[in-house]
Amino acid sequence: MYEIFDIIVAINNLKEKIVELTSRVDFLCKYPSVIASDQYVDEQTACKLLHLSSLTLWRMRVNNEITYTRSHRKILYSVSSIRQYLDNKSVHADKLSR
Repeated sequence: MYEIFDIIVAINNLKEKIVELTSRVDFLCKYPSVIASDQYVDEQTACKLLHLSSLTLWRMRVNNEITYTRSHRKILYSVSSIRQYLDNKSVHADKLSR
């Protein structure tokens, strides 16, 4: 009984990951020039890349979880720092099998 429940939970987790990856691939297809270069993006684009709300991105900035640059009043995020953040948060396949 518990094995079936564990399988259902694992399948639901995989579904969530697939949806997340699909949306990221769609974004990469729409904005390849942003990802290919090491440039800066504004808050709206950073939110799209990270799939976060602007409030969550602000909290991450306040908690020093993601680096940013301030140009006058505008806050910019480097694509490389966004990639680094995503790499640090990625889960490897051996951790999923547990």
